[in-house]
Amino acid sequence: MAIDFNGVGQYVLDSAHVHYMLLVGGDLILATYAGTGSPAGVLTVTKHDIVARKIEGTLSFTTKPTSPDSPFGTNPKFESGSFKVWYPEP
Repeated sequence: MAIDFNGVGQYVLDSAHVHYMLLVGGDLILATYAGTGSPAGVLTVTKHDIVARKIEGTLSFTTKPTSPDSPFGTNPKFESGSFKVWYPEP
């Protein structure tokens, strides 16, 4: 996912920004999904620590299956996700 990052705040994700893969064993792709809806999701950055180079926030999105196997149904939603990312020096 790539977004124009402007610090703490909410970022609306269109369907082109949302792709999800269900992996088994870390390397076998069981199913793939693409974003759907307008917007397809929301990424909220709640903390940005410039010194530690860390970003934290929440994520939610709606998808549709793009592979024959769809263990999560026809319109799965990812809700209440959270993330913590450390990024390298530029």
